Amino acid sequence: MTKRKAMTDAELLAEVELRESQCDNPMVAHEQKTAMDYYLGRPFGTEEDGRSAVISSDVWDVVEGLTPLVLKPFVSSDDIVRFNPQGAEDEEAAEQESDYINYVVTQKNDVFDVMAAWVKTGLLQKNGIVKYWWDTSKRTRIERYDG
Repeated sequence: MTKRKAMTDAELLAEVELRESQCDNPMVAHEQKTAMDYYLGRPFGTEEDGRSAVISSDVWDVVEGLTPLVLKPFVSSDDIVRFNPQGAEDEEAAEQESDYINYVVTQKNDVFDVMAAWVKTGLLQKNGIVKYWWDTSKRTRIERYDG
């Protein structure tokens, strides 16, 4: 396997600017709106009174049918996250880290719903983005009890 050369700051900035400029494309926005309209079965606005107004559910059928197939590689294993040890001395720690993060992701969070929404968005909108983070902020709650 060949190693990729690390990007310079200038190359990274150029790539981000290119992707950002593609987001502002009105044609893409129109395609995304049209895809959502088809998915939701919305009328086109060209309907005529007294004429048939059949709305096909083909887009909904395809998206709902493909979602499980796309999700399967991600959720068919017990391990959604796996840490690889760097050396023999790291094997036990990597296994514990993998077990803990898998517990947090699968038991403490709704990872399946997040991934299903991610896949559906990707199929419909041509891009699907998931941002997952660990919230380290502290919340303090003051309670008073009398009697």
